[in-house]
Amino acid sequence: MARLPRWFSLGLLVTLPLLLILMLRRPDSEPVPSRPETPPAGGSPSEVGAPVPGRGQGLNDVVLLDPGAPERPESPPGPEGAPNLAEPAGLPAYPLPEAIRWPSTPEAEAEIRAMLDLVADAIRSEKFVEMKAIIDAIKAHGTAAYGPLLEVLRQSDDSRLPIYAAVILAEMEVEHPDTELATALRDSALPRLESLAMAGDDAALRHAALVALGKVGDPGSFNLLVDALARENGGVLGEQAARSLTGLRGAEMTDALAALAREEPDPALRQSLTDALAAREDPASLETLESLARRDYSDEVRLAAIRGLAALPGAEADELLRDIARSPENADLRAAALTGLGISGDKRDLDLM
Repeated sequence: MARLPRWFSLGLLVTLPLLLILMLRRPDSEPVPSRPETPPAGGSPSEVGAPVPGRGQGLNDVVLLDPGAPERPESPPGPEGAPNLAEPAGLPAYPLPEAIRWPSTPEAEAEIRAMLDLVADAIRSEKFVEMKAIIDAIKAHGTAAYGPLLEVLRQSDDSRLPIYAAVILAEMEVEHPDTELATALRDSALPRLESLAMAGDDAALRHAALVALGKVGDPGSFNLLVDALARENGGVLGEQAARSLTGLRGAEMTDALAALAREEPDPALRQSLTDALAAREDPASLETLESLARRDYSDEVRLAAIRGLAALPGAEADELLRDIARSPENADLRAAALTGLGISGDKRDLDLM
């Protein structure tokens, strides 16, 4: 057999490895497979808007698990109360920032400030009909007045104007309940009003701030109003602090007032607390008012408690008053109970007269 030339043998040594490499190489058009992603529990990887496990449910924590899915377009806001169809179902609704929900402009703030100045002038001149007309004109702006009033409440250098702004906003919130407005009032009004109510020698300004705290009615004012009542009890400011305590919202405020009325050692302050508790006209106060009416050693406190029982609805309070009216121990207390029973309009009470 003939031997292969030397140059041919060398060529095979070089060519064969190259052929093996080319045969093992994958064509450029064929993609390299990637490891499939494991879908989260309860859904497939193609779901849009699914939350990342272990993270919060806020809007900033929502991701697209399908990288090829288009981003959801933002839809224009619909009418108030209409569902936002651009958002996935099940996500919590977050309140809009005040600056977006209640926009304010320098022109609108200037107009509201001018109207509040007129309110101040009317109060100073005791032109209360004119004052009410101006306040009604501000309220007629509706929600468009919220932003400017909140800005005045936060930033006005005139201490009177934030008080008037807070009172008007509180009245508007009562007339048209709005949880977000109540929150904005709590965050913006309480710090300013509380500082005005407790600082300075201007009694009129402090009185107005106490009125405003009662109008806002936030439970966060409870301790400050109790302190004001204790410091000013028997005076005009103390009386207003008691009235403002009556205006605080929440059933827990009745319980807190009842506890203070039972435990306060000073009879004059205890009477004021009992008056404030009675003025709430909350059936939850019945047990405390009965205890004070029957067993307190101060006749003034007992009379205040009887007045409170007379203001309560329901047959149980009336029956307590009848029992007190039959008691021979104190003519003044019997008379107060009889007066309370006369308010009830029950003909059976005539037998006790």
